[in-house]
Amino acid sequence: MALNAAAGLKLDTILNKAARALGKRLSPVLALSTVMRDQMLTETDKVKVPFYSLETLASKDFDGSYSFAGADGGPGSSKDVTVNKRKYQALEFTSKELRRNSVVDLNRVLALKVEKLGEDVLNDIWSLVTLANFGAAIFTGAASAFDRDDAVDIKTGCSQANWPSAARSLVLESAYTGALAKDLNAVDTQDGDNVRREGSIGRTAGFDVFEHPNMPENDEHLVGCAILPFSILTAFSPIEPADEVRDNLSDYRIYTDPATGISLEYRSWGDPDSDKAKRVVEVNYGYALGDAAQLKRLVSQ
Repeated sequence: MALNAAAGLKLDTILNKAARALGKRLSPVLALSTVMRDQMLTETDKVKVPFYSLETLASKDFDGSYSFAGADGGPGSSKDVTVNKRKYQALEFTSKELRRNSVVDLNRVLALKVEKLGEDVLNDIWSLVTLANFGAAIFTGAASAFDRDDAVDIKTGCSQANWPSAARSLVLESAYTGALAKDLNAVDTQDGDNVRREGSIGRTAGFDVFEHPNMPENDEHLVGCAILPFSILTAFSPIEPADEVRDNLSDYRIYTDPATGISLEYRSWGDPDSDKAKRVVEVNYGYALGDAAQLKRLVSQ
């Protein structure tokens, strides 16, 4: 049975908050070349994602005429990314738990589920960040010794690799963002003031800084990466239930975080035989390798 108006409005509020929480957790994907859609794909599961490799063609000296050898614009302005990943978190309540337990806080339960969902999606995307895909690390060291000097050294290494100065991002495991924040907090600069006020770094050494707790080590001690947008390509798009499936759902909704454009899907249905209400929040996405020259790994050892 569908929700009544009051219950539906309450659910809207809860899921809007959940979508914003998901967008916040997945904010590092904004540093990548990403296409977000709140409309479903039809006829295909591929999304064209913008892609540009770093320019390596040396500038020429004019000798009376222009030469266009090697000036073909590179590999193109987009690559196909297949949306073939589908991660979800499930909730299940018995009728007794819902009707006789006034302390069940669906808002809190969903928030925790969505936080973990976002973390797992990011871990899946960062699983591409390996020695085989992106080469030797630009930084090796423990979090306890990580400071602003290391951030500047990373900046220098990226500049020496001919990275453009714009659109640089630094994604760090929490222990490393914490160490960097402590270091900046001790400095009497605008950066230090921002850390003291906000508890987050924002930008340092020319990088937008993103925190990702529990970054997957990939058996290679990964703790972060310096990135340009076209190092990894990602795409997000919901999957609408088939008519026969939807007929058996009590509710299906899509909520999009306005800040990031990332969509969260919600499904609910009941199982009369087990007397249980079932709910699922999920994200449908895909990713692909982009330009290996646009990512530098950070490892702990």
